[in-house]
Amino acid sequence: MSHLTVAKRIAEKAQDKGWRLMVVGGYVRDQVAAKSSKDVDAEIYGEFEIRDLVDWLTQIGKVDAVGASFGVLKVTVDGIDLDISTPRRESKQGKGHKGFLVKPDPTMSLEEAASRRGFTFNALMLDPLSGQIHDFFNGQNDLLEGTLRHTSEAFKDDPLRVLRGMQFCGRFNLSAAQETIKMSNSLKSEFETLPTERIFSEFSKWARKSTNPSKGLDFMQACGWLDFFPQIESWEKIDEFAGKGEAIVFAALFSDSGAAKSFMAQIGAPKKLAAKVEALVANKNSKANARQLSHDLGKASIREWVALTGNQEMLQEAVREGCADSPQAPFLQGRDLIAQGHKPGPGMGKTLRTALKAQLSGQINSREDALEWSKTQ
Repeated sequence: MSHLTVAKRIAEKAQDKGWRLMVVGGYVRDQVAAKSSKDVDAEIYGEFEIRDLVDWLTQIGKVDAVGASFGVLKVTVDGIDLDISTPRRESKQGKGHKGFLVKPDPTMSLEEAASRRGFTFNALMLDPLSGQIHDFFNGQNDLLEGTLRHTSEAFKDDPLRVLRGMQFCGRFNLSAAQETIKMSNSLKSEFETLPTERIFSEFSKWARKSTNPSKGLDFMQACGWLDFFPQIESWEKIDEFAGKGEAIVFAALFSDSGAAKSFMAQIGAPKKLAAKVEALVANKNSKANARQLSHDLGKASIREWVALTGNQEMLQEAVREGCADSPQAPFLQGRDLIAQGHKPGPGMGKTLRTALKAQLSGQINSREDALEWSKTQ
């Protein structure tokens, strides 16, 4: 059973009560863009209270009502999870991404609900019973023509939408309408209110999912938001690295590892990813042999590094040495020294480090070499 099938089943039952369920957001957008999408979000409309909706859905499946006060529910039917929400009215109370009050309003019209979504192609609604797509703001045409356009003045309620626009431009090869650029520019003063984790979430989607990541940065530059990220040096060739991995896309923005480190910290990147990006940038112009380079790259790999540098000879060497995807394991192990009568301790650690250094430089080329070398220590 698919998510859409579950949505249709619930829509049929809702219709019997005089209510209406619509599939909204990303699933409908991706269908128009001919992209695969497995997750389905739905909105339900009608004359009811949230507690009545919860009770009714409990008769259909298992309900997680943690977000009920915001009109957001998770329903599980036959092992399929479906997010169901009611339309919400949001009243601006202050600055920032969270500076407004949210009140569920299932009596809202489809068009009014759609107007509160950020971009025209995300305002599309699919009736799972008839298959009809409701498009109140010409979102299908905008998507197919490659235009990022905000839906209404409600766009200004949430400055995070600017960063969402960035990743949408990269993912769907879009250019922003002038009115959307202007409105995004007007929100610059609210950048500092955005939670770091949400900033990283949007940048991560941009790096992982973009087919044309340059389009996202073009949008950021046009609306002035790139001013917040002065570490980014150039993105002229970044489209060459689309689809090669999150770390690669980020690393392609920098030639200086200090700038990369500063940027990754600013956007709140996980430490493991940040270290990987920094290592890739630091070694872009490395002349080291494959063994040494694979060791220096740490969590990154020579295969990833070559995606940035194009040094195929290094990749061929790394494949021969068995270190294209991870560092070569030390030939000499502690157990080998113990078998020779060495006692564990600082002296053994120093010997192992010296052996590894000799291995990385090419002085030791096999376990047998390492064992012979260790007898002289």
